[in-house]
Amino acid sequence: MPVLLSWSAKVQILKDYHAKHGHCKVPQKYRDPKSGFSLGKWVSNVRRTRSELHPWQIKQLYQDGMEFCWNVHRTTWDTWFQLLLDYQKEKHHVNPSADEEFRGKKIGGWVVQQQKLYARTILEVGTNKTESDENEEDTKTSSSKRRKAGSLGTTLSQDRIDRLNEIGFDWKAPSIVHQRKPDIRRILKVPRPTQANEDSSSS
Repeated sequence: MPVLLSWSAKVQILKDYHAKHGHCKVPQKYRDPKSGFSLGKWVSNVRRTRSELHPWQIKQLYQDGMEFCWNVHRTTWDTWFQLLLDYQKEKHHVNPSADEEFRGKKIGGWVVQQQKLYARTILEVGTNKTESDENEEDTKTSSSKRRKAGSLGTTLSQDRIDRLNEIGFDWKAPSIVHQRKPDIRRILKVPRPTQANEDSSSS
């Protein structure tokens, strides 16, 4: 039988979860051990019905240092990005080896994943037009494609590409990408690799 609780009582259970785990990314099947309340399902429902919530309800989701997680995937990416920033401060670069760990996390594996997502992005949203052929309408269309593709979780959004570019991220895109889509890097605002990098990647 479903546990009937008021909104405030449900928020309090979420606060207790946050105090214990340090976040609000509640697994969907999670039940509060004390009350038996399906907290995970409730959190998922809150995300889906955000537009229907009253301002006072949203305000409660940010009380006592708690910050509700509206987008699980984005929050996870931001957490990994912050870890990479911390790695950069300590190691003075952002190029960990594929199997390298940092603070108990497989930071190298995450970096490789971003490189793969980037390669997929430039293949899915790129064009073969030269810079002289591209007009303003084409630019807007390609930006729209990037935003849409990035929201699917299988490619990188322009915002994430920009943030990684700002810290000197090494994309190491496969050489086949350079051959098939020679002008994609301009469309995605990513610098072309140096000749040295291209030589090392092909060796």
